[in-house]
Amino acid sequence: FFLPRTTSPSHTTNIPPHHHQHFIPNPTRNMFNFLLCLFGIYVPFIIYNLIREDLTKTTYRWKWSFFLVLIQCVFNIFTAVFKYTAFRSNKLPREAQAVLDNKNKKGLLQEQQLSIMDHVKKYLIWALIGFATVMSMVLSTSALRYVNYPTQILARSCKPIPVMLFSVILAKESYPLYRYMVVGGICIGVSLFFIGQAALKSGKYQANGSTGGLDENLMGYLLLLGSLAMDGVCNGLQQRLKVLDKPSEEKFMLMVNLTGSIFLMAYLGVYYEQEVLPALEYMRALPRVTFLVFGCAVSACLGTIFIFKTVAQYGTLVLSILTTTRKFFTLLFSVFWNGHQMSTTMWSGVFVVFGALFYDVYRKYFNSLSDFFAFVHSKLSHRKKVE
Repeated sequence: FFLPRTTSPSHTTNIPPHHHQHFIPNPTRNMFNFLLCLFGIYVPFIIYNLIREDLTKTTYRWKWSFFLVLIQCVFNIFTAVFKYTAFRSNKLPREAQAVLDNKNKKGLLQEQQLSIMDHVKKYLIWALIGFATVMSMVLSTSALRYVNYPTQILARSCKPIPVMLFSVILAKESYPLYRYMVVGGICIGVSLFFIGQAALKSGKYQANGSTGGLDENLMGYLLLLGSLAMDGVCNGLQQRLKVLDKPSEEKFMLMVNLTGSIFLMAYLGVYYEQEVLPALEYMRALPRVTFLVFGCAVSACLGTIFIFKTVAQYGTLVLSILTTTRKFFTLLFSVFWNGHQMSTTMWSGVFVVFGALFYDVYRKYFNSLSDFFAFVHSKLSHRKKVE
């Protein structure tokens, strides 16, 4: 797993001998580079989610989600520009550069063949994707005012359900049987978690003689449901967009955050006195809140940069494993850091959900266990040859 894709033997063919030293992998350097990507994804996103929970739920009760998301979108725009300039400036192996050039030519040819109505349709889809993305972020952030982070991350793990549903409706996609098995496993795990949480909450409120917290939880669940619906709409629109445009990662990030920022600025312009002024006053009164707001945006951007780096050097398989495990460890960190109560039933639900997610990653990239072990064996054999 530690060897970047650009160091495989196929990338070093037909390269002059005096250039080979640039492509011969160094095991120590590769291990360091992998650990850098690992911690570059884990640490910023763990900090990001802890800040969000502290900002909205546990300490400061921040309630201006549109303003917070706008700051994140602006930082994401700069991140997309940085990614384009920094990663494109690196020299690629000859074969990789040829593939990239061919992809750019196909994209340019496709762009020239579009009619005026196709262009209008394309930019309308871009606008809708930007709207759905920022609304998902706003609703997810707002939900933290009513539910804790473990509840949010388990609910957000249901994302494959609306994604599959809206992809079938909007893009006429079809899915293999194992994807439905994954969705079924996620539903079972989330149900176990919420059953355990309801039992824990009801016992606590019965002891206190109150039921107000149950109403707050319901509001949080509705906001998370809306966030998941926006994710599903966004993914379905992305499938429709592929027919008209094949954007690069940095273009997609730039366009989504740019169109989303336009919507957020229009909304904040209308509700300036209700959203912007109170948020600025709150930040002025509590300088630590200002630090947390910008720290939230910066940490998310740093994590995004390392996601790009991981995809570029190790591919989507390694990224899928890292992001799934990152969610799990972030949940654990939140439980122990903020002292969230978790019953045995809730933990069972957590393990069922993440087991289903790992199974999804496994089936997405491997047809059988023999394929997986062959992949691991090839990586280890290649590493031994290098050493």
